[in-house]
Amino acid sequence: MPKYRCINFGDCESAKSNKEFEIEGEINPRCPDCGGVLEDILDGGGGGGRLKKIIIAAIVLLVILGFGWFFLSKPKKTEPKPEPMPVVEKTEKAPAVIPIEDQRVRDMVDESIALMKNGKWSDARQKLLAARGINVQDDAVVYYNLASLDLRQKKTADARKNLATSIQKGFKYWDVLNEDEAMRSLFSSIKQYSSSVQKTVT
Repeated sequence: MPKYRCINFGDCESAKSNKEFEIEGEINPRCPDCGGVLEDILDGGGGGGRLKKIIIAAIVLLVILGFGWFFLSKPKKTEPKPEPMPVVEKTEKAPAVIPIEDQRVRDMVDESIALMKNGKWSDARQKLLAARGINVQDDAVVYYNLASLDLRQKKTADARKNLATSIQKGFKYWDVLNEDEAMRSLFSSIKQYSSSVQKTVT
């Protein structure tokens, strides 16, 4: 049975003497002597009073809330996202730009290169054919670009012929040729000219 003690120490003898009362079934029991408020205490059998039960329940609730907050607030481990591989666009290599003495020939070669980039093979060829003979010293470069155009159109025989003509007319930019794999391969197939210029190729 729940036990209580009066806490009205100023006016109640029961409070002064710490007298205990056993009261059952009342929500807010009062002191039988003074009518004051009673304090819930431990009963003689070791059971918990109402106050003790409230305190224990509050402690349990705080522990539960504490564990819940700990696990919910714990940062989650995230795997680092792999960096995307850079996208490298494949571009068709344009014919090399080689020094040209005559500005008219330079303009026509530049225009033909721009036309090649846009796939206008016929117009590019007309520009290069028109550039032949304007300046004999520039013909080697003109024929070199004609050979490059032939390779783009898969005209290997014509490309070989034009590259051979370029070499005959004094083509000397071997470093540029070596940087172009297709032209380098074409040059290697021209047997009659390979031996004569081999020593000058870098």
